[in-house]
Amino acid sequence: AAASNGVFVHQRRKGWMAQVVAATKHLASGQEFWVNSLNAGGYATTLGELVEAGFRYSEDDVVPQIAAAGTTGFCLQVSSSHDPKIVWHYDSAVGRPQEGPADDSCIEGAGAYVVAAARDDA
Repeated sequence: AAASNGVFVHQRRKGWMAQVVAATKHLASGQEFWVNSLNAGGYATTLGELVEAGFRYSEDDVVPQIAAAGTTGFCLQVSSSHDPKIVWHYDSAVGRPQEGPADDSCIEGAGAYVVAAARDDA
């Protein structure tokens, strides 16, 4: 029973991570839609702007943040509502989700206005 419980917890955690990665990719797509389709002149600086443009997420499962956004780039961070240790970020200069919280290079690389203190030390 103890072994099967460990497997269950591991599988559940993998599911939460998959939700976070998917939400990170979806949030990044929302930013690209925002800047390319809406002629916004820059990336969205609030989650509300992206929600208005069609970004959807499960508030019960993920916590998305726009860490920084400007005219040339953006930095996003998404964490799990179920396990705060599951955190991924998206650096527009890199172009793919990366495990871990948004770091200085992501935030500064956005060439941008810092929107949220996505890091614990910020």
